[in-house]
Amino acid sequence: MSQSTAGKNTFLTYFRLTFYMLKMHILTEMEYRVNFIIKIVSMLISNIGLFAVWIIFFETFPSVNGWGFAETLTLFSLNLFIFSLFSLTSYGLLDLAKYIFV
Repeated sequence: MSQSTAGKNTFLTYFRLTFYMLKMHILTEMEYRVNFIIKIVSMLISNIGLFAVWIIFFETFPSVNGWGFAETLTLFSLNLFIFSLFSLTSYGLLDLAKYIFV
């Protein structure tokens, strides 16, 4: 077996493992359905509320040091995207030390 074939097999194995772990994470979160729905609704309300704050802020002050509404929304969406990726893939890492050193 050549090195490139072994590398592809390893990549595919980890790729499948990642999606399997993601599936298990979602199923674990959905075990308590009401809690899962409350969590989703509260996150939506939080994000919509923060978006409304930015709208009100930029209606009062059209530009802050050259930054406008579009630039702020770009940073806001980038922040949400990065947080979402972290939550999907690595959220348990925050408590990992607690579980190891019990």
